[in-house]
Amino acid sequence: MEGPGPIPMCENEGQDTEASERKEFILKHPENVHLNQYWYSARTIASLASEVEEQASATGGEIAFLSTPSLYFSISPTTRQRARLFDFDVQWAWDPGFVLYNYKHLEALPVELKHRFTMVVIDPPFITEEVWKMYAKAAKYLLLKSSGNEGEKTRKRNILCTTVSENAGLLQALLGVKERRFKPSIPTLVYQFSSFSNYESARLDAINPELM
Repeated sequence: MEGPGPIPMCENEGQDTEASERKEFILKHPENVHLNQYWYSARTIASLASEVEEQASATGGEIAFLSTPSLYFSISPTTRQRARLFDFDVQWAWDPGFVLYNYKHLEALPVELKHRFTMVVIDPPFITEEVWKMYAKAAKYLLLKSSGNEGEKTRKRNILCTTVSENAGLLQALLGVKERRFKPSIPTLVYQFSSFSNYESARLDAINPELM
């Protein structure tokens, strides 16, 4: 894939500072293998959280985090006020933005959250086609739907996902996203993930220096 080279050193230095702050989440919340939890590295969390912050500022709407607690809890408190975490792990239930989410039961999603969000961030616990189809349905349920007027037609509806490269065709068909150059680091996962989005991003089209 074509794209710019590695992220400049000045940005890496800033990411190192952000990453040290994101380590707190990893240290406080060990991965639960029974729930197929595999956290991004601290630097990847910092990079993707910054990406979400930037897009959230651009869209100006609400953000839905589907099975991505490490990113949800790493965005700024101000941005989190207009975000929701959809997850099956009830350890996050103390947070006011938590919504219990079982991907097998789309009908259980609160009706008041239908077509409410301008961005969804997705990292399912499984990479299978069956599971991705269910997450895609949830994303379409949650994303803002055009009402037909000119203002709504031009409003952004951003999608950011991570999964294996082999799912590129599937995700293009389900969500209209394409594979980006940035590959997240997930230290305890045996296979490599890629990032996918339906919008252009210099950050996502840069090489992750962790994997060089």
